[in-house]
Amino acid sequence: MENIELFLAQNPWQGQKKFTVEPFIEREVFHQTLDWLERDEIITLTGPRQAGKTTILLKFIENLLFEQGCPGSSIYYFNFDQEELVEDFGKPQKLLSFVKSRTPHQKYWLFLDEVQRLKEPGLYLKILYDLPEKPFKIVVSGSSSLLLRAKTKEYLTGRQVEFYVFPLSSKEMAATFGFRLPADHSNALQELLGQAAVYGGYPRPFQEKNPQIKQQLLSQLYRDYVKKDIRDFAGIEEAVGFNKLTGLLAYQVGNLIEKNELAVSTQLDARTVGKYLEALERTFVIKLIPPYFTNRRKEIVKTPKVYYLDGGLRNARLNDFTNYDLRPDRGAVFENVVLAELFKSCPSETQIHYWRTQAGAEVDFVLVKGQELVPVEVKSTIKEAQIPQGLKSFIESYRPAQSFVVSESFVGESRYKNTLLEFIPFSRLMEIF
Repeated sequence: MENIELFLAQNPWQGQKKFTVEPFIEREVFHQTLDWLERDEIITLTGPRQAGKTTILLKFIENLLFEQGCPGSSIYYFNFDQEELVEDFGKPQKLLSFVKSRTPHQKYWLFLDEVQRLKEPGLYLKILYDLPEKPFKIVVSGSSSLLLRAKTKEYLTGRQVEFYVFPLSSKEMAATFGFRLPADHSNALQELLGQAAVYGGYPRPFQEKNPQIKQQLLSQLYRDYVKKDIRDFAGIEEAVGFNKLTGLLAYQVGNLIEKNELAVSTQLDARTVGKYLEALERTFVIKLIPPYFTNRRKEIVKTPKVYYLDGGLRNARLNDFTNYDLRPDRGAVFENVVLAELFKSCPSETQIHYWRTQAGAEVDFVLVKGQELVPVEVKSTIKEAQIPQGLKSFIESYRPAQSFVVSESFVGESRYKNTLLEFIPFSRLMEIF
């Protein structure tokens, strides 16, 4: 191997050097995946770049070393973001030959980071997994769902278990503030909300204390995303039009979007706009919420609403990191934070929609699980248990058993036509599930 020094730098435990992952924010997904380490399936971590996937891989390694007593010589980590390692191990046969030369007679672990950099990651992993004798366990990560899933899905059906690593949830943020959710309204809770709304949940910016460095890290994150996930891998060449589109979407969080209108504003054709929207959604930058409907004549049936999945990335795109309490778009920002939390927390079988009639009655979110409907209205600041008119209209049409109004701090309860309405603060959002 030509780059043995690079390999050893990435694998200090191979040289019996001290290794710990510090600092480490406790991530729920880390604990969810621990149960799968002893199974045959490939563990795949995917999600937006810099959301913490590499840190979780390294935490797995620390767990194997110190909790399970695995020898360092049996654990191999390859970060394919390094072009030199792609050249050395771009074919699975080369990787196996190298590992076997160092670990000939024992079980070993393969941690493959940023596998989307490989030419054919799905085929690469299939070859490894399908070996008749494989004394190893494979754990992989990939930043781009757009690329990773397209190139691996057909090969890894039945061979992998997939976990998503998103920016920090409010629960994970709260733990770093020294308290657990749900929590009563407090200064710490308000600070957490301000952090989530202005700087989002990407771990590096979140951990940084200096506001200017936070902003620089988020701006760089957006530039890296465009360069590495979009331009290089999604085949997007209209960088100017693409940037115009992301800016327009950032201004329109919580609003309905029309492809034709976006095409006119960005000077792109509608088909290209559709392609870019798909790329943005599949790389976890935005979330398009479809309408819920049963009556095509009276309800909106096609037009989606748009949100950014991280408030910090949205504000980086707008170059606007104004304090949450002073923002003129405070209501939209709060609604965006609530959507991001719902997206991270919703069980896989629950879908998120919105509801709007042709006459203009609207509910921000409708959670759909089978035949069960749970409407959720978002109001950043309220002082009394007043039922929003749109929620009344939805209840009259669908008679749900329960509904919620989410605000920054108000707690209350009411009923309307046999539907229980709970007014809950953001800190108790998990109670919806």
